Amino acid sequence: MDDGQRLTPLSGPQAQGSGAGGQTGSSGAAAAGNPQDSAPVDAEEKQFLDRLESSRQLVRNLKVLFGKMTKSYKKYGDPTEVLKSITDDYGKPVEIGEEKDIGEFNDTFLSRVQEGLNYKQLYQEFVREQR
Repeated sequence: MDDGQRLTPLSGPQAQGSGAGGQTGSSGAAAAGNPQDSAPVDAEEKQFLDRLESSRQLVRNLKVLFGKMTKSYKKYGDPTEVLKSITDDYGKPVEIGEEKDIGEFNDTFLSRVQEGLNYKQLYQEFVREQR
């Protein structure tokens, strides 16, 4: 896994689709460079990038959890890391144990999973808008 990796623009074969299971495969930066390094990022852009990164982490943690569950004989898996990686629309961690409407939580959770699975496309669109 590439847990410590930050988002970087993609080019060439890496940018073509997300591969099996949404694998990252972003081993290098494209000619455009990382907007976090090349230009000051305003608060809204930073919020988007942080949320996108936490969405990637959520998908990674789900993969790990489901992987452990398939290779284990236990009747349950520890979802702590998955729960810790769920963020709200502003990129702030969702407080576990906080009373919240189930529909609202479900919407937030599924939105973050969708962002995590489609991060390459979302990030490429972000980079294009920055040019």
